[in-house]
Amino acid sequence: MKRFFFWLGRVIRGGCINYFEVWRRNERVLYFPVILFLFCFVHWVFWIFLVFLFVGLLCGCKYKFSGPHLGRDSVNDAMGKMSDMAEEIKNGENENESV
Repeated sequence: MKRFFFWLGRVIRGGCINYFEVWRRNERVLYFPVILFLFCFVHWVFWIFLVFLFVGLLCGCKYKFSGPHLGRDSVNDAMGKMSDMAEEIKNGENENESV
């Protein structure tokens, strides 16, 4: 049991020192600990949270992780590709409307 609680403490600590950030127009709009992000993602708030993430992408928001464990380029490059794909979809819809 002692090892389990030690592991659980490390996971919770890691979730509190790493952050999920929302950026728009090169300005950080919102950020909160990853543990809150995971809590929302796992519980019933999942669908509402997913809709907000998608709408944010269509409104030009970009998402990043920061902190000692998740602030790596590989993680944020994947998030950047997702944002770029949303921009392409949005621009593609705008081009079809003007034709």
